[in-house]
Amino acid sequence: MIAADLEVILVIDLNERPMKTNLKKLALLAMLLLPMISNAQFVIPTGATFTISKGTDLIINTTGFTIAGGSIVNIEDNSSSKETNISVANAGTTINNNTSFDFSQTNLQLDLNGGTQVLGGNLVVRDLSLTSQGLKSITGNLTVVNSITFTEGILVPSSSGKILYTGTSDGLTEASDISYVEGAFYNGGPDGEKKFPIGANSQFAGAILTDGKGEVGMTVHGTSANLVFTDNPELLDVNTDRYWEILTDASQVNSRIGLSLNGLDAFVGTDAISVVQSDAVSGDAKNLSSTSSNGGLVLSRAKVSLPILTIGKEAVIKVTIHDLITPFTIDTKNDVLYIDHIDHFDFNTVTLLDRWGVEIKKWKDFTNYDDPLKPNADGYDFAKLSPGNYICIVEYGNKGGKREKISQMITVLKTN
Repeated sequence: MIAADLEVILVIDLNERPMKTNLKKLALLAMLLLPMISNAQFVIPTGATFTISKGTDLIINTTGFTIAGGSIVNIEDNSSSKETNISVANAGTTINNNTSFDFSQTNLQLDLNGGTQVLGGNLVVRDLSLTSQGLKSITGNLTVVNSITFTEGILVPSSSGKILYTGTSDGLTEASDISYVEGAFYNGGPDGEKKFPIGANSQFAGAILTDGKGEVGMTVHGTSANLVFTDNPELLDVNTDRYWEILTDASQVNSRIGLSLNGLDAFVGTDAISVVQSDAVSGDAKNLSSTSSNGGLVLSRAKVSLPILTIGKEAVIKVTIHDLITPFTIDTKNDVLYIDHIDHFDFNTVTLLDRWGVEIKKWKDFTNYDDPLKPNADGYDFAKLSPGNYICIVEYGNKGGKREKISQMITVLKTN
């Protein structure tokens, strides 16, 4: 009988003569030994060839599982529909893959269900499941190519570790306050919708890009960004409980973003809220406005271009039609129709009538001709309008909201 407090290292040494290790036999050996061992380590040594039969379930109840540098790991029958499962069931288990072996084509599923655990080295798996309480520390590079299931447990990358997900958004189950990524999460999946199941301070605070491209990294901080908003008339307040940070080049994101409102009920209240961005912590807040807020997420109207993001309270937006057009002078002032804040709404219809009520021009989803994100490019020549008075009618609103209507007399003026 082995003493309960004795540390035992179980080494599969295949250096003397090449051979195939049948994991079913190994599992039987483990069943016989592990009840007597409280602090075992499982080591695949340098130069060994370790073969896992297709469809095998490897359950690790030891406190250490190490694949040494130079080891060769084979997973039989890569094309098999059967998965190879590694279930890490013991609290305190450390998994180290010190080789460059890529498990992504081996249908390998990793289930972390044993409390506080550590993953080191380079590990590429098809599926990852978090199914128990505790911190799952990532000290190396972990790549997940198909799915991550968030049930229970917090995934924490170290400063030297990296979590990269390359699957689709459908492969990320909904994270929660008891299961999320605390730290940097990189999404290198297909272009389009990209989710970030991140959080901080025991709160899920995810983000989503509606049209992300390439690999994008994000994290969220449970502290104030101290953004300056006093000089921005569009903002009444900026949240100080948390802020999000884009870790890759934010200028290349070119997508609208949704931010989680989880835990921010006291700030949100009944006010209109929006997404706010800045080029730095303590920088000037720039309002991206919002198209919708469903109680769980606020989605920006404009596309992200700066790395620091948070949530703000938006001032009441007043749409105003400028009442003068002077297209006959070459001074770039008042040469075209201009409508203040029309870009803050999901849809609009703009109609220009002459003084007898005859329609002259109609725009659907009008944007100003100098809009920085989506300038009007219809090429309409306002100089062909005769001098005189016209009526401009603007109907606008947001999806699911009330439709508003305003009108304004416009004077087309010919000046010397």
